[in-house]
Amino acid sequence: MIDSTRIGAVLAGYRNLIPKTDTTMLAKLVCHLSELAADMPDVLAECDLNPVLIRKGSGDVRVVDALFVAAR
Repeated sequence: MIDSTRIGAVLAGYRNLIPKTDTTMLAKLVCHLSELAADMPDVLAECDLNPVLIRKGSGDVRVVDALFVAAR
């Protein structure tokens, strides 16, 4: 799914200007966040991760700021 997005196209590399970046860690982040939302539907109403930094080449992921909104 990541590959079909605009960021997926950038992470796939561009000629020799932008290195191909492994998206495994980004996929794991998305998967774990999805599991968290599915496990806590009565507790978690919203989640915003912004920005998410991805290191060129290695694909290391860092979430700089996260906001979780509790359900009522």
